[in-house]
Amino acid sequence: MRTKLLTLSACAVLLTGCSTFTHQPEINTEGIDSIYVYTGMPKNNVESDIYQVLLKKTQKGLEEKGYKVLHETSKSDSADAKLVARIDGVQNNYAVLGTYTKLRVHYELHDAQGELIYKKTYSSDSLPNSQLDDWHIALATDLVASAYHKIKPPYEKLATNVTEGLLEDFPDIKVKN
Repeated sequence: MRTKLLTLSACAVLLTGCSTFTHQPEINTEGIDSIYVYTGMPKNNVESDIYQVLLKKTQKGLEEKGYKVLHETSKSDSADAKLVARIDGVQNNYAVLGTYTKLRVHYELHDAQGELIYKKTYSSDSLPNSQLDDWHIALATDLVASAYHKIKPPYEKLATNVTEGLLEDFPDIKVKN
């Protein structure tokens, strides 16, 4: 029994990320100081709310990394790059005691000439045990946590998770004197 507990403890430590791995930015933003961020067109009120969160979080995060973020459409032509966020899917799977919600957002970054620099789809889901795509298993293991989400799916939290994934891929830029 003691061996099993030690083995489980070791696995828990490994799964929680005891490594010193640091995420390396994936996007080359050399020569990009200003970015205009915009979103796709919402199909319903849920998407509209998600797009608002994505826009605010993305703009704030890029500003914190040192980019000049242009907020007005009239200034978009003077941006070094344009970043578009488009909801690729919002999935709600309902069960008796809870809901499994998944959000997928596709981002594309284009330079001032319209050339594609970067594209990637990020996703986030409401259940901590749902690394696998089998939502039935995830839902069964997380019924208690999920019961609350049946009342109000955590769209804002999922949008925040997606935005954080994108921002990890953006390098910080050095502030010019």
